[in-house]
Amino acid sequence: MRTFLAILLAIILTTPHASVAQNATGQPSASNDPGGFWPTKKMTELFIDRWLDAVSHKYKMDNDQVAKAREDALKRWPEFIRKNRDKLQPVVNEFIEMRLEMSPPSKERVANWATEAEEALNLFKGEIDGAIEDFRGALNPLQKAKFESEVLMFSAGMAAAEAKIKQWKTGEFEEREFWDPPTSEWHRREEQERLAEEGIMPEPTDQVIEELKAWDKFVERYIEIYKLDESQQASARSALKEMKERAISYRDANEQRIAMIEKRIQEHTGSEKELDQLKKDLFEVYGPIDEMFQELKTRVEALPTDEQREAVKRGDTIDD
Repeated sequence: MRTFLAILLAIILTTPHASVAQNATGQPSASNDPGGFWPTKKMTELFIDRWLDAVSHKYKMDNDQVAKAREDALKRWPEFIRKNRDKLQPVVNEFIEMRLEMSPPSKERVANWATEAEEALNLFKGEIDGAIEDFRGALNPLQKAKFESEVLMFSAGMAAAEAKIKQWKTGEFEEREFWDPPTSEWHRREEQERLAEEGIMPEPTDQVIEELKAWDKFVERYIEIYKLDESQQASARSALKEMKERAISYRDANEQRIAMIEKRIQEHTGSEKELDQLKKDLFEVYGPIDEMFQELKTRVEALPTDEQREAVKRGDTIDD
């Protein structure tokens, strides 16, 4: 049963791409408002019309049945979305941001997200029974008999979603579920495979240094966008210097562990599952570095004045 609920649930749990939320390791957003993805009233109506276009053919519904189903859906889902936006939108945004990150999310981040996603799923579960009854009310007896099997399939899908969220709450996840590697990462993997086929083992890249270069770009771009004054710039660069020093200290303290995992990855000849685990272990080691960036980001984003934020919202502070 592809109701609008199923569509929005798919956005939260399985959408691989969405051209919306700000990448946390990319350029700063223009303000501290939630931003990100959220369906407009028109989009909601179009989702419902698309759903009805599919199910009306499947169940051979007449015009009166379609009109009733549409009326019921429009009474239910736009209000549900409006009423629960503050609980649902952060879950959607965080999921999309994780997919857009330049590196996979940590186990802790996925576990925290899954806790919020579980609450969102429970909101849907509280609404779906009414939606099912709405749709039943638009069907004739023969159509209802066919619909019951769809309800069973949907219930199985919801159970699977609940089980998956419980798994994610432990921090266990597959990369593809939460991350779309950027083009540079695909190129790196292809090059690594090519070199491995030729028996060439490249020198490992210092991932921390590469990450710190991204921090530099973030701070300088933030200064440019918000036109920070000299005092604000000094504060931003001071925070950057402090966090970079902490990151280097952390790298140095964990150098042997990092080198060991990277060496095992380079020399790995076992199963894909074992290799995936090694990569997860490496990402976990780098986890505190990601947390340091989040602290840097929070400190820098607190610097602009209300006037500077309003100017960015108006779009009149960035030179061409």
